[in-house]
Amino acid sequence: MIESAIITVRYFGGIKLGTGGMVRAYGEAAKTVIASATLLPYIKRNPFRLTTPYSQVKRYEHFFRQNGIDFGERTFEAQGVAWEMQLSEAEREMVERFSASLL
Repeated sequence: MIESAIITVRYFGGIKLGTGGMVRAYGEAAKTVIASATLLPYIKRNPFRLTTPYSQVKRYEHFFRQNGIDFGERTFEAQGVAWEMQLSEAEREMVERFSASLL
């Protein structure tokens, strides 16, 4: 299933197209957009929170960048760094395996 919308805005320029002309113009605009669009797969992401010691921040940053994971918001707290992310199931598992390897 593909959920999308196409919004067409027409600024009146003095030429009356009529109902049929507008349908053809809007339809052609929609076809052009769809033909040039790049479809991306939908990946469900869920909130994920991780707290790390300050000594491991660089190691986690490197891991996230190497694996193409957007590490989102970070909060620097007294006990360490709290990472607030949106991860796919596969990314979550990867982060958990990485975290376990550091113990």
